[in-house]
Order: sequence, then structure tokens, then C-alpha cells
Amino acid sequence: MIFAGDKTRFAIEAEPESVTGHWVHGRFCLWIGGTRVGDWDDSCALNYCYHHLVQFAEGAGSATAIEPSVARLAPREIFRMIVEPALEGGIADPREQPVPYAYSRFHITAIGMSALDNYVVVLVKDAERSERCLWAKHCDSAMGDCWLSPNEAEQVAHAFCVQFRDSYEVAEW
Repeated sequence: MIFAGDKTRFAIEAEPESVTGHWVHGRFCLWIGGTRVGDWDDSCALNYCYHHLVQFAEGAGSATAIEPSVARLAPREIFRMIVEPALEGGIADPREQPVPYAYSRFHITAIGMSALDNYVVVLVKDAERSERCLWAKHCDSAMGDCWLSPNEAEQVAHAFCVQFRDSYEVAEW
């Protein structure tokens, strides 16, 4: 078991099930505000999760994730502005979206590979870099919302990556 963070705030959990050479497959989920986000019954390539998390830990703290005009809105309004335009049936040209390039700036679902296929998870920062993580299961009206300290999610991702790298042989990309 690899675990980093605080389940009541933001955490990453993985349970490797098989290792073949450089490939590690197993279960993966996020914990956000005390709620498990992800399909724990799915078996995904944890190596890919690791590589996405490395990129997230190193880059998601950039200024592109900061959008003070959006961070303090009601959760439904945030989804309307940065989720709906970026997904199927949305606005194809990212420059024309209400918040330009919303998918590349705020959507963090890729870090969980197939374990998060049925979820939308976004992270947006306010002017002080406090992080607001919102999530929903596709086709579900229930939505989660949790405020985190500045760069908290990135720090948890980094701690997870250190544990994973120390436990498994990781092939470079």
C-alpha cells in the first residue's frame, strides 16, 4: 500500500497488485475532503499514474492554475465555466471557452488514469494560491468541494511519488 496525505483533506492511495518488470498494476484513488474519489475496483497502470503525478507535482503550482475570478464562485458555476466547455459537446477551440484552456489548466483527472474515468476532478487556485478541489462522478448531480492550503495537492503528489519511486523500479519517459 502506498499512501500520502490526509484523507480528510487530500490524499492519494494506491495498492499495487502485480509487478512485471517496470510495470506496476493496481488500485488507485484520491481522497478529497473525506470522500474516496475513484473506482477502487479498477486495475490501472500505476506507472502512468506516477508519471502524471510527477508532472502535476512539478507544474500544477504554476500561474496557469490561478484564476481568482473563478475560485470563489459556487461549485455549479465553476463546473459551468471550466468543466462543461472542456468536455464532449463543449467548445472545441480552447481559446473560445469562458475560461480559456480550461482543460489543460484545471482538470487533474488524468493523474488517476482509468481509475478516475468516471469522474471529473478540477483544481483551481485563488490569488493567494489556496487550492479548491471540486469533483463529481459523471452523470451524478452530487458534487464535492474542498479547500486546501497553497500547493497542498502538489505536496501530497510529491510525497506519493517519492514512496512509489522508493518501492518500485520506475522507467523514465
